[in-house]
Amino acid sequence: MVKIMTRKILFLLYSLSVTQAYAGVSIIDGNISIQNVSVPELYVFCNQKDTTLILDRVEFDSPGAQAGWSSFLPPHMCSIFLTDKSPFTFACRQETSDIFNTLDCKDVLLASRLPWGGQTLNRQPIAGSYWILENATPDELIIMLRHKNIDT
Repeated sequence: MVKIMTRKILFLLYSLSVTQAYAGVSIIDGNISIQNVSVPELYVFCNQKDTTLILDRVEFDSPGAQAGWSSFLPPHMCSIFLTDKSPFTFACRQETSDIFNTLDCKDVLLASRLPWGGQTLNRQPIAGSYWILENATPDELIIMLRHKNIDT
């Protein structure tokens, strides 16, 4: 029952993101690419594998500023990224015997933009680029965002 509900929620998120004509997330050359962002947007990434994935930011301007951009994503868990600018590109990696292998994100990850008004529950705008939520089940996403005062 949980797997069926999880799939329905993920399909709904995917359907909502595909119908949006503005800021979007796509897979280019096996990487996740966030483009055309000019206002705060939320992006959900859900691991579809039975092993832990690492989302690593790639193609950035300042190599010394890479700390904090990676997200470890356990099997069948989701993370949400907030950004008010683009582009952002993330690679999907998997650790195997102390070696990090790059995987094609389309084979291991569900990624979509969440419909969102860009405000907290008290109507205060938020901005920046950071992981706002990590390691949540698909069923917990909306509840955990509300606990963080995010209006969904």
